Amino acid sequence: MKVEKEERFNLSFVLTSKEIEKIIQRFDGTDYFIFKATCADKIVREFRSTDDIIKFENPPNKAIESLGINVFSESHSKKAFIHFSKNLVDNILVQLNGEEKEVIDLFEFLKEQLHSTEAWYAFVARQKFSGTFINTIVVWIFTVPLVTVFTKQFSNSENLTTLTWVVVIASILGANLLISYLWGKIRSVYFPMGAFALGQGIKRHKDKDIIRTTVIFGTLISLVTGILILFAY
Repeated sequence: MKVEKEERFNLSFVLTSKEIEKIIQRFDGTDYFIFKATCADKIVREFRSTDDIIKFENPPNKAIESLGINVFSESHSKKAFIHFSKNLVDNILVQLNGEEKEVIDLFEFLKEQLHSTEAWYAFVARQKFSGTFINTIVVWIFTVPLVTVFTKQFSNSENLTTLTWVVVIASILGANLLISYLWGKIRSVYFPMGAFALGQGIKRHKDKDIIRTTVIFGTLISLVTGILILFAY
C-alpha cells in the first residue's frame, strides 16, 4: 500500500559531507538526487550529484543557508524530500512517499541519522531552551553581585535617597537588557540552529568552535564568580 509521511524536527545540526553521503547511501542505486541550496546571495543553486554539492566551495558571500535533498525513483516519482534550514524552530523537514514498510524503515533510519548530526552546543542553540534559561543565567550573573555589593556598602548610608535607588536599579535593568540583546546576537552567529560544514564552511565552523568554547567556559566562570561574590558578602 502506498503511503505518505511528513515529520518536522527541531535540531541544531552540523551537516558535513560524511552525513550527506550516509543519507544518500541508504537509497537504492537506481534512485537519483537533486540538491537545491539557497545561498547567502539569495540565489538557489541546483546540484545534480552528491559530488557536486560536496565540491561546492561554499564561500562566505555564497554560503549555504538552507539545503533541500530531493530523491526520485527510477520511474521519476518523488520518493523523499529532506530539507535543512537555520530556522529557530522546526528547521528540518522530512517527507517520504512509497510502500508502507519501506517508508517506515526509511523514516526510522533518517530519524536516527538526523539526531546524529546534532551539534555539541545544541543546548545553547535551541530557542525554547536558551531563550529563557541561558538568558536568565546571564542576567543573574551580573545582577545579583551588583545588587548584593551595593546593598551591603550603602544600606546604612544617610545620603542614600529613593532617587539614588531608582537610578541604580534602572541602570542594572538597562545593563541586563543590553546583555540579553548582545547574547541574542552572539547566539545567532556562533550558536546557530544549522551549520553547513561544506567547502569553506568547514573552516568557518571550526573557527567558530573556538569562540563557542570560550563563550561557554567564560559564562561558567562568571557564574561561579557571581556565586562566590554573593556568599562573600
